[in-house]
Amino acid sequence: MLRPGNAENAMINVSAKLSSGNSVNSSSPFRVKDIPPAQGSFRGQYDAVKLPKAALANSPVGAGMQDFMFDLKLQVTGFKVKVPGEFAVEVKGSALDAAAKKALSKASRGDNIRIFDIKATVVGSTYELKKVTDVIIEITN
Repeated sequence: MLRPGNAENAMINVSAKLSSGNSVNSSSPFRVKDIPPAQGSFRGQYDAVKLPKAALANSPVGAGMQDFMFDLKLQVTGFKVKVPGEFAVEVKGSALDAAAKKALSKASRGDNIRIFDIKATVVGSTYELKKVTDVIIEITN
């Protein structure tokens, strides 16, 4: 596990003792980059999703990284949901709470529900992703 902090470069030093008894030392510089923005998801779908209202009320909001070279498991810790004509509702956790479901009950067919300001962490870490893209859900019934 390497924790480079705010550095843009890190020097990795490796020392090993071979079975022959000889020691080997090596150093290499590595460029450090932050984790790229994640994408908000709903029922495994990204960006724009079409769903019935009942499916929206009973499914969790997710986050993922479709083209990232490492398999990071992400956990949504909060988000906001905006139903047309209603105030945005802040939700803790990954599932709609009672206040969000109440706002959702006022949505009609064709309305676009916006899930935004999604907060997510890397599972097994306290690292909070800096950006997670929004999800727009069109109500189909």
